[in-house]
Amino acid sequence: SEPFVPVRDANGQTWLLNLDTVLVVTVAAAEGCLSRALEFQTQDAACLSVVVALEGGLRVRGNARYVLPGGQQRLQNYLAQPQRFMTLHHGPWVHLINRHRVMWVYNPTPEDTPARAETPSALARPRL
Repeated sequence: SEPFVPVRDANGQTWLLNLDTVLVVTVAAAEGCLSRALEFQTQDAACLSVVVALEGGLRVRGNARYVLPGGQQRLQNYLAQPQRFMTLHHGPWVHLINRHRVMWVYNPTPEDTPARAETPSALARPRL
């Protein structure tokens, strides 16, 4: 994949963004995308609630849903996939997380307090 992608700021200015520098992109899940994501949950799919800590201390909570070959369905196998970004679903939000910027991942217990970055308002906004 290309290391740089064009992005447009609020003023219409186009910038080339280095994907290696991106920690996480959070977008609202469109209804169609959300229903397709739910259809993805098959009998063979793993679905784990996780907290992901990124460089700089940002934490993102969500559900990781994935299908891997039998015997390779551990979270560790999913994290080791070659794609640059992994997807977490959290309510009406979808987080695209740069795997190269992940410091650690864990499966929270119900007693855990919410992570700092549960909604896009808690995420740092890039200034382009």
